[in-house]
Amino acid sequence: MNIYVDESGSINNKLGSKPFIIALIHVLDLKKLNTVFRRFISANIATLKELDKDFYNREGKLTKKGNLMFHGEKFHEIKGSQLNQEMKIKFVNYLVKNKYFELYYIKINNDLLTDKICENTARAFNYSIKLALSFFWSTIFLQMKTVCYSWMKEMRELKPDIFLKITLTQNFA
Repeated sequence: MNIYVDESGSINNKLGSKPFIIALIHVLDLKKLNTVFRRFISANIATLKELDKDFYNREGKLTKKGNLMFHGEKFHEIKGSQLNQEMKIKFVNYLVKNKYFELYYIKINNDLLTDKICENTARAFNYSIKLALSFFWSTIFLQMKTVCYSWMKEMRELKPDIFLKITLTQNFA
């Protein structure tokens, strides 16, 4: 099972009402998802390079630092902060055409956090991830148990003289 985690914002009850978001992407078919992602980058390379440039406002002040998605001429990673709204929509629409991943998120309302939680933001982050991964694990384990139970029941009905014992392990590769 592949789950990728990314966050946006910060865990801090002093900054106002902006939430802290943790995104979890459960990849269902890594090879196909990588292919789709690479095709999107290749098809939009010129636009992505243009969006990744430094941006200055009318007064000449730097408002968006560039060179975050590319190292020289080589693509490094996609950054949502570098994309305009049109390219964000295009990117999402391109990726969700096929079901190669599932997206989950955790939204933490900073206004509701206590000072005690904010003393150790790494612990708060890790605890949130632990809860999410526990959910994934228990969901998958329960699904496996249900499938195996149904299979055993069907096998007993087909061949009652065969007794099957299935041992469920926690080894997922």
